[in-house]
Amino acid sequence: MKLQLKPSSKAGMLAVLFLLLSVGFSVAGGTLSRASGNTVEDPNPINSPLLGTFIYLHFAFAMAASVVGLYALYGKKDRALLVYLAIPWGIFLFLGVATLLIGVLLGPPQS
Repeated sequence: MKLQLKPSSKAGMLAVLFLLLSVGFSVAGGTLSRASGNTVEDPNPINSPLLGTFIYLHFAFAMAASVVGLYALYGKKDRALLVYLAIPWGIFLFLGVATLLIGVLLGPPQS
């Protein structure tokens, strides 16, 4: 089977759309952070509503792109290069979020 660039299924197109939205929110968050002079120490929706929202949407869309990409790959047999690119990015960010959550739950090291 020939590897295509663009997906042929709706799930594959949705995965690529989520990947593009994730990259867009990542770029927008970085631009907003530079514009504010990187003065926000804890970018969450309470301290910096716009920057925190961009960061959380970036993570959410990346993870959604990964899940929908896996569905397109295995459920719909969509073998497109852009679908293959959507999957590892979301898995990588999911592992990062899981690591941060485990770190928060365990707390600082005891000396």
